[in-house]
Amino acid sequence: MVLSKLDVSQVETVANNFGLYESLNGSSIDKSVGFDDSVLEIIQQWDDSTTSKLVFMIRLFTPTVSGFQYRDIIAARHGICVNSLTTESYLEAAEIVDSQLIHLQYIQAVYNVITGQYPTTLDLALELGVHHFLFKFGSFDESCHTLGFLSSRIVEFVPFSLLRGANLEELEERLLDQVKGLQYVMNTSEGEDFLGPMRNYLETIMIKLPSVYGSTFFRCSQAQFSSLPSDLLVGINQHGLSLVERKKSRKILKQFKITELRRWGFSKDTMFYFEYNLDGKEETSVEIGTREGMKISSLLTDYAHAYIREQELEQARKEAINEAESIPVPSVIDTGNSQCAPSSCHSPLSSPIPPGPPPQSLPPQTSTSVHIDSMSTHKPFKDSIVATSAEYRAAVKIQAAFRGFSLRWVWMQEDAAICIQARFRGYLDRCKLEILLDSD
Repeated sequence: MVLSKLDVSQVETVANNFGLYESLNGSSIDKSVGFDDSVLEIIQQWDDSTTSKLVFMIRLFTPTVSGFQYRDIIAARHGICVNSLTTESYLEAAEIVDSQLIHLQYIQAVYNVITGQYPTTLDLALELGVHHFLFKFGSFDESCHTLGFLSSRIVEFVPFSLLRGANLEELEERLLDQVKGLQYVMNTSEGEDFLGPMRNYLETIMIKLPSVYGSTFFRCSQAQFSSLPSDLLVGINQHGLSLVERKKSRKILKQFKITELRRWGFSKDTMFYFEYNLDGKEETSVEIGTREGMKISSLLTDYAHAYIREQELEQARKEAINEAESIPVPSVIDTGNSQCAPSSCHSPLSSPIPPGPPPQSLPPQTSTSVHIDSMSTHKPFKDSIVATSAEYRAAVKIQAAFRGFSLRWVWMQEDAAICIQARFRGYLDRCKLEILLDSD
């Protein structure tokens, strides 16, 4: 319902990627609301004078909610492998297909940058701040965008952690100089909704902060890898699980692809564990100390399901393209400047047969017959024949693609239901086992 009101396209496809989050102070996100949690009970726990609220956000960052064209479509267009397509090349070629998804990602990206969830240097923060300034205020206006225009509002553009001990006037001056130097052409009267600054903001993060964008981090400790620090972060995203430095750089110390993870679980309030298999070798188990093991396990499970769903959607797109390309294209005779005499060119050219009953059940098409010599001298009629052929070809492609997609969608829903049921039964059994272990 929320996504429909936001005019997001393909609501059923992207709905699983969103979730509710609780903000106790009204400005920072504290925790996610579980699917089984009662929203009414959560609200009843708030004080009457509280500023607490629920926030609707993207929970799973996958290609489905990117708002851009799919990477595999761009790769196919350029005739290269998906893995050979760099992030820079992809973003340069991709078009925006859902501006609302871009906007939702943009809002979260700004929040994550300002609050330090996405650590940045001062130079990068100012670069991002320029795009955010243009999004909020439009093109640079020398008459009003002068020193003191932002004043204390500089905290909306530069992370607070970078403002400690800094000269705020100097930072504002640097920001305004960069805004002035970046000549955007904003035309809000035509309803462009500032897509330019939003897109540039997101692309800058995707390219310059690839290890953090779309990731959720949890504070953890480990003693298994002697080469790694004991205190670190566990990052979960669409690619899998990463062990990350707690420093501002958010450097990835060790990474495990989601296809390499065999199983994972948790012990309540004490630890999270996972088993991985590299290059077909023996499975290795890793234990991580954390009080958020349940959250990590749940998020990783949801990303695993999302990965399967994305693979199925990508395969469906490939099959639809291959099916459409395999359809024979009706030929159209181009006579050019034919000099054939009328008496020697009496073979009629019939218009293409539209989809429907077999040819033998159709009435004779004498009314659409035309001599070739007539086509060369009567251009409007020739153009109508060509147009009919193009419309027929397009109709066949659309019908074939839709029938294939609708059938695969039914199969995917059935498989998803079976998978969810199996996962839920397994989850209940693991919960029972954990209770028995804890009781012992």
